[in-house]
Amino acid sequence: MGKSNEIFRSELSKRKRRLIALDTYSKDEMYHEVIWVDLTLRVRLWAIDNGFDAFVYKNTSEGNGEDSFVTLQSKQTSEPVEELVFDREKYLDIVGPIFPEYVSRISRGPSGSEMQTVPHVFWAGQDPVSFWR
Repeated sequence: MGKSNEIFRSELSKRKRRLIALDTYSKDEMYHEVIWVDLTLRVRLWAIDNGFDAFVYKNTSEGNGEDSFVTLQSKQTSEPVEELVFDREKYLDIVGPIFPEYVSRISRGPSGSEMQTVPHVFWAGQDPVSFWR
């Protein structure tokens, strides 16, 4: 139980910092976070006890449905091989001039169409990887 309590406290602390950063911290919100962390750790323990070492899911919230992986044990990850830095100047030079037209073009859409979701609109149709060096 000692290791589980340590993980619980660590994860709950992260959730609290997240609420504070989002300016949504309250006693009620912390109560929900306690439940969230507890349930998350129970699912994790169940998965490990049943021979799973990771979860894989289609990420449609932060991507285009690519597979995302959640490892269940800290030994499954390694230190990054390479550290990249966002090239702000390159982004502003390339995306800055085309962004207004890009947004205008995608917002017009087909006649009579409903609102559409446009993945990666922030990048104005450019490859996001190209802005990191």
